[in-house]
Parts: sequence; C-alpha cells; structure tokens
Amino acid sequence: MKNIHSITLSVFIKPEEDFEKNKNIFLSFFPFSIEEQKILITEMIATSFEERQIKILEVILEKQKHTTLFLQSLLERLAPEQKQLLLRQRNSRVDDYCCFFIRFDKERLLESNTLFITDSGHCFHLKIHLACYPAKRENAFLILEELFKT
Repeated sequence: MKNIHSITLSVFIKPEEDFEKNKNIFLSFFPFSIEEQKILITEMIATSFEERQIKILEVILEKQKHTTLFLQSLLERLAPEQKQLLLRQRNSRVDDYCCFFIRFDKERLLESNTLFITDSGHCFHLKIHLACYPAKRENAFLILEELFKT
C-alpha cells in the first residue's frame, strides 16, 4: 500500500514460554516466506529487572509489496468488530509521527491463532508507519478509515 512507510512486528518471549511456538505464531503473520523474500528476523535478548533473559523477535517490512501483502492478510484475519474497535480507538493508537500501534493478545494467538486486540503487555506488537503528507494525525486518521472500512 502506498500509504505505508513501514510495518514492524515484534514479540517478547519470556524464559518460561515456548520459544518455537511463539516464533511459529510470529511467522504466521506473514503471508509470504520471510526467508525466500530475504527479510531479516532480528533476535535480541533483553535482561529484565529480575535478571531474566527475555528474547525479542522483530521484523521490519519496508517494501511496498511486503507491506501490501501483510496488510491484506491482517485485514482478512481481523473480525469486523475488531476493525471498528481500532477505528474508535484511533486517537490513542496514532502518535505524533503518524505511527499506528496495535497489540494482539498473545494467549489467544498461541491457543487458537485468533487475532484479538488487547491493551495488555503480554502481546504481539504491531507498528504501522503511515505515509501522510503532510504528516498530521488527521491525515493518518483518513488513511485508517480507508484501511479499516468494512
């Protein structure tokens, strides 16, 4: 989509969580092979306050064909109620740089591969950098209305 600069998907995986299961769900967001498209999966390790090693997976999509396919797949998986919720909450989900943030409930994804919007921190993080000219929140809202119309 021409209205997207980039899409970033990330997930934090605690030591007690199944890394492979989380990684497989993470990869299921992409309707194409990350490896075949030569897209880098960044794996990082962060140390928590309790000195626990938390793994972080992150992918950044910048090519138009990748962002378009990703968004088409995402929109197909989102229920109409979820799309409406995102539109209603757009004011709190768009920052001053026209980035749109969504959190998907990790438990529901791991149990049933169902996308469900959440405000909790136990989630998959999605950041969509909207291409707005001029870069104003009002212009970002117009793009979102077009994206999420049902």
